Amino acid sequence: MLFLSIIITFLVGFSFVTACSSKFSYLEKTGSAFLLGIGIQVLWMLLFDFIAVPISILSVYSGSLFSIVFCWFYTLKFKKTDIKTAIWPYNPFAGKAWSRVNFPWLALMYFILYAVWAINVKCLFWPTFEFDSVAGYDLVAKVVAAEGSFNNSLFMSNGVSMYNMSLRAVYPPLVSGSFAYVYMSGAEVSKIMTSLYYWSYLLLLYGLLRRGGLTHLGTAFASLLIIYMPEMVSHAALSQTNMPQAVYTSCGLLALFIWMTDRKENSHFLFLSMFILSLNSMIRSENIIFSFVAGIAVLFYTLKDRSKKNIINLITFGTVVLLPFLLWALFLKINGMKPAAPDNGLAMSFVFDAAKLKEWWGYLWGGSNYKDGIVMNEFFYGLIPFLYMLFLPLVIAFGLFRIFRTKDNEQKILVKKIFNKDLALLYISLTPFVLYSLLYYFIDYNWDSMKNVILFSYKRGLFGIMTLFACFVCLSEPVKMSFEAIGRFMYGVKN
Repeated sequence: MLFLSIIITFLVGFSFVTACSSKFSYLEKTGSAFLLGIGIQVLWMLLFDFIAVPISILSVYSGSLFSIVFCWFYTLKFKKTDIKTAIWPYNPFAGKAWSRVNFPWLALMYFILYAVWAINVKCLFWPTFEFDSVAGYDLVAKVVAAEGSFNNSLFMSNGVSMYNMSLRAVYPPLVSGSFAYVYMSGAEVSKIMTSLYYWSYLLLLYGLLRRGGLTHLGTAFASLLIIYMPEMVSHAALSQTNMPQAVYTSCGLLALFIWMTDRKENSHFLFLSMFILSLNSMIRSENIIFSFVAGIAVLFYTLKDRSKKNIINLITFGTVVLLPFLLWALFLKINGMKPAAPDNGLAMSFVFDAAKLKEWWGYLWGGSNYKDGIVMNEFFYGLIPFLYMLFLPLVIAFGLFRIFRTKDNEQKILVKKIFNKDLALLYISLTPFVLYSLLYYFIDYNWDSMKNVILFSYKRGLFGIMTLFACFVCLSEPVKMSFEAIGRFMYGVKN
């Protein structure tokens, strides 16, 4: 039954992304299928709980079947696409020069797949042991699977959760719901879902980087840089929310970047970004920050071209991205569910405090509070933050130099367009980092110390942002040109 459940999840997501567009590559479809499929299934769990229908494997299957049938009906009826074209829109093997072996790419892929294999072994054969999951996400999943509701015996009669669960009891339900799904399917350990999140991450990230114009060798290098992020490698085998948060955050914003580079040709990536970021808000509440960053970008382009279609897309984007977040907030409110924490939740303080600012800055960048700092710590994020801080001024200087150097008007328009792509990359990487970091300054630490929260929660929350940092470096024009030059040197072509 477990295998059947995973296949159904994949079919739900594959049907959904096919209904969005047949233009997605196979890597993009395969990578996003599980991420979208499990999100839709957890939404069904939440909707069933709203109408007092017990959450069970049969109810989730019924919702999944409805989703699959509806998506294919929409694809065939309104997209005017036949099944063969929808499933097999192009031959991915056509035009490949199989006699030309890219040995550097093979070497990089070996190290990537070795790391992913090792993580899979830890996921499948090591039990859940980290406290946050044992007293939180995994515990919630077991009780939901047993009792058929998110409002269950983990909450007392007054709606307050068990004391040791704290805020974990009311976290948005995507991760715990996905764990509950495999428990209902007969799994003994929920970490098979963690493994599937990670595999999807690798596939979708590779597809999006290729779509961004990076060569195969460059994409493999970028993937290696991200996969071997030290702290994230360790968390990729844990039953926590931080790795799925990084997956949905980075892939959602990267898909938005691809839409930003060519809004007409890549219009379908707006919807992929919209749905991924929508589900991202069902992982952790603070992920609404990343939806806000995306929403500002969509608003900016809508103001540049205030056509009816763009206005409708803006309204649709804002509604869909916020809906799951609001549904969960409404579910908690209706059922009176509260965490066993001071003031029943996370509070914010927007009062300026110089001492607090100094402490916050010290933890982020290093100082008397914390010697090495979080952001530039190679033991947490490897080379990524150093490369980002190095390439940020270099990329801007390179783009401006090319613009001022180019005299031909037509060529200058092309150079400016390329530079705008780099600025879009800068926006989707730097803005989330600034806003997410500021969030941890404005938190009212009435329930824990700033040191504990930043050294643990903030550190793990940067995984997605560090992935975007790596994407900025590798998708920037100077690096793309370098990998294309390597391709021409090796094989006479850029790939």
